[in-house]
Amino acid sequence: MRRLNLPALLLTATLALGSFSLSAVVTPSVASAQDPGGDQALLKALGGAMAIEAYTAAGYIGALADGLQSKTYDATYVKVRLGGLGGGLGASIEQVDSLLAGGKLSPADMQALNGLKKTLVDLKKQTDLLAKYADNKNAKTANQFKALRASTWKSIVAQLGLGKSGPMLEPGGANLGGK
Repeated sequence: MRRLNLPALLLTATLALGSFSLSAVVTPSVASAQDPGGDQALLKALGGAMAIEAYTAAGYIGALADGLQSKTYDATYVKVRLGGLGGGLGASIEQVDSLLAGGKLSPADMQALNGLKKTLVDLKKQTDLLAKYADNKNAKTANQFKALRASTWKSIVAQLGLGKSGPMLEPGGANLGGK
């Protein structure tokens, strides 16, 4: 079995947030030295792209939630954008499932990929909850959204190695349904 260092791959993303930027340090596995440009390079690219997708999706969902709460966006506007985002997240989840089913990953890589998949699934659930809230403005739905949002954000912070994230890094959406 070829050793693919997926946990390190997920940390290859570079985030630019205004004047703050973070580049995660990657420790290549032995496989990358033996296979430069093979499976390791593909997984590195995929891991980086999906990590950024998770971070960006969290921000976008938060911006839509904040816009809905402030009445900047109406329900139709929010639901259309959530539909597109949810479809993209669904496609990424299918891609991760394909990788997991391929059987070429080490146990550590499988664990890291399953963690990323859970984050993507939770982001997809957030799109569904926010769309539901846009229709019903139900406090229970808002609370479910906020609880899922908080736990998903902790996963993203851990996966990207952001350490302690303060309010500047948090992606919004905390005020859905009022405080």
